[in-house]
Amino acid sequence: MQLIKLVYVANGWSLALLNHRLIDEPIQAWQYGPVIPTVYQAFNKFGSRPINEYAVQAFSNLAYRADFDPEDLRLIHTVVDSYGHMHAFQLSNSMHQPGTPWTITRESKGAYATIDPELIKSHFLDLKKQRNVAYR
Repeated sequence: MQLIKLVYVANGWSLALLNHRLIDEPIQAWQYGPVIPTVYQAFNKFGSRPINEYAVQAFSNLAYRADFDPEDLRLIHTVVDSYGHMHAFQLSNSMHQPGTPWTITRESKGAYATIDPELIKSHFLDLKKQRNVAYR
């Protein structure tokens, strides 16, 4: 669960700071917060244990590799440095607060609905202002 939440947070900060998504997949409003279904499917077998394998591509069983440019990698490392110490439940609880994209989507569209990327971007832009984040 922690990995899924970190991917969500990295994607949100990328939308706010770099003006593009890190992932091209829909993010859904599941019970315990935002979930990227393919990330969940790739790693749910580990449960709460450490992940010790790469994700594999569906149907090919080949390790999945993503190419990120240096700016994306810098942002990913910053997110992991800033949020990686947080327990999965802490991350999840922060996403359950009133007015978050997860809460808005669950209340308006129901469980498992896709969270609008523009809603995620707007939320992280608000966080940027609140926290006076300067990035570059």
